[in-house]
Amino acid sequence: MLQAHGLEITLGTLLICHATFSPDLRTSRDAKIAQVRRLTLGALIEQFVKVFSPEQNLIEELDNLLFFRNELAHRISDTIVSAATRVNWEQRVLTELEEIRSYFVDVKPLFEPYMEAFRAQIGITEEQMLELARKAYPGAA
Repeated sequence: MLQAHGLEITLGTLLICHATFSPDLRTSRDAKIAQVRRLTLGALIEQFVKVFSPEQNLIEELDNLLFFRNELAHRISDTIVSAATRVNWEQRVLTELEEIRSYFVDVKPLFEPYMEAFRAQIGITEEQMLELARKAYPGAA
């Protein structure tokens, strides 16, 4: 779930940065940030696709990650109870959870080109970008 939350933060940060520096002056910066922070993971993915038009492979990866996050958030108890009826179930569940975690880790580098393009567009460094993310998501590492 921590990796899924990291995906939410990444998508939210990209969308907040885009909204913050867009020419739309009708909505305040704080209102834009608040709006993005209220979005579910599915809505964040939908907005990311709409705003950034990523390649189809990334769209498919995000759809898969949404499925896995929903499995972890809403059906993990059922999965564990079902597995617990079999011998050596603990290792199978741990292996499956590690595999799901790796899917989230593996997709992270696919967002770097979007971050790099954004930083180049507005002329800020990676450290400045991280500072913006820390302000948008207090307490996030």
